[in-house]
Amino acid sequence: MLTAKVLYANVTRLFAQLKMAKADGSSFKELMKIEKQDLLILDDFGIQPLDAQSRAVLMDIIEDRQGKHATIITSQLR
Repeated sequence: MLTAKVLYANVTRLFAQLKMAKADGSSFKELMKIEKQDLLILDDFGIQPLDAQSRAVLMDIIEDRQGKHATIITSQLR
């Protein structure tokens, strides 16, 4: 039986967590955890504006996962 590793994350909370990880030196470890997930679900995208650091991290996450793992980005914007 195959099992998939899935990470669901609220975008605002995830980037706040990643900023704290950068401050304490564990950001690489956190990003590696994200990269290894078979499916990453980023929820509430666009609710809060992303600063330059968060935009750069988002692009790194997407680039690292491209062609390897699935990513779903959801929003409630209309």
